[in-house]
Amino acid sequence: MHELKKIFFKKKILIYGLSLTGISTFDYLRKTNFVSVYDDVVEKTKIKKFKNHNVNKIQILKTTFDYIVISPGINYKKCGLKSFLSKNKKKICTDLDVF
Repeated sequence: MHELKKIFFKKKILIYGLSLTGISTFDYLRKTNFVSVYDDVVEKTKIKKFKNHNVNKIQILKTTFDYIVISPGINYKKCGLKSFLSKNKKKICTDLDVF
């Protein structure tokens, strides 16, 4: 197995942001990981695709994630989850880190 694939294998991952990159990352990572998704503003058409993976802020705060993948447009210092993300800075990565 490729070294990078080992890093993201059988992990608990939160994807924050369901833009194009968030959706692509979800499609890739869900094959070998437990993936949860969160977006401050989720379109109703997207909810169906992520029905079993969509989590709210309370669920996020109660869960320990191995990695948190943030979409490029999200500033973790100014977003709705800023205190949670500040505490978990070392777990934050981007789609570029995954691919």
